[in-house]
Amino acid sequence: MANRLWRRIVRAVNLVCAVLAGLAITAIVILVCLQIAMRSLIGLSLVWTTEATLLLLLWTVSLGISLAFAQRKQIVVDVVIAKLPPRTRRVVEVVVGLVTVYFLYILLVTAWQLMQATMLQTSPAMGLPMGYNYAALVVGAALSVLNVVDTAVFGRGVTTRAIEETT
Repeated sequence: MANRLWRRIVRAVNLVCAVLAGLAITAIVILVCLQIAMRSLIGLSLVWTTEATLLLLLWTVSLGISLAFAQRKQIVVDVVIAKLPPRTRRVVEVVVGLVTVYFLYILLVTAWQLMQATMLQTSPAMGLPMGYNYAALVVGAALSVLNVVDTAVFGRGVTTRAIEETT
């Protein structure tokens, strides 16, 4: 029962991340096209579109990294792992998952501190707090922890199954 609830929560969170990342990419394309049109047709530059595009890109990358962990699409060198027996391979996956969670924890704490330190600074064109840039890292790291725990610790990893199918 708890396992099913966990899976539903993880799937729902990842669906929201995918939708938000897709919307952000769409907004980036629209903003860049708007900027090009304004420069070409009217000869004016909308200063805020560059800032908005960069902020959306930060959020897209942070959400995308989390989704990459969910689908085990990050770059992995598994030549050695493929040669290990299944039980040892599973232990290695859990250890790598725990090390990754530790790294993401350090990233989350550091990004949180930077976010707090820059909330009073505002961006020049849009006037938004600069901490929003670091908030993307905080959210991305937290969501990545969720997906690393789901794939590595709870054994939902694609790597083990893919290696077993090829050997």
